[in-house]
Amino acid sequence: MSEVWNYRADQELPSWAGDWLDGDEVLLDLSTGHTFTATLVDAVEGTVAHTITTGIVGDDVSPNIVVAFANGALATAFGSRTATRDFRLHIKATTAGGADRFYRPGDEDIIRISPVPS
Repeated sequence: MSEVWNYRADQELPSWAGDWLDGDEVLLDLSTGHTFTATLVDAVEGTVAHTITTGIVGDDVSPNIVVAFANGALATAFGSRTATRDFRLHIKATTAGGADRFYRPGDEDIIRISPVPS
């Protein structure tokens, strides 16, 4: 079941944090040997609104994956939209050998971004 994280377009905190489990529901050790990419995908259009390659940290304890949004990242994803919009959070971990693993494929968390009040 996906979670909904609510933000305003001018907000970066709190960082998104979650537990990435394997098929046996065991917490993965993401503390070493991985690089991460996160994308915010517009839930209506299905297009990538923003890609994040820095500020993503893996660990071996809960929460074992944290995405720290850089200043302006959510504003960039929100773009010129004027109404609240949902974005699916896709996270990919790549090992040093080039193997990819995806966080909750088909059940990604939602980053809900609202406009800045005027």
